[in-house]
Amino acid sequence: MNDKVAPPYDPVKLAARMQAKATDGGPYLLLPLRDSGHGGGTTLAALIEQDVDELCFYVWVLSKGRL
Repeated sequence: MNDKVAPPYDPVKLAARMQAKATDGGPYLLLPLRDSGHGGGTTLAALIEQDVDELCFYVWVLSKGRL
């Protein structure tokens, strides 16, 4: 979200395209990272939060019988 190189709508468009072309319809995780970008300097707390979000998404997907 704070990236000076890539506009914030590019990932949204990519996720929409992936979902539209997928034969099974997803699900897809689009995780906006507010504390990181091309400038580096991602904090340890931000990395841990990202990992937790991804793991929660995997558990949710597996509980639905997908993947």
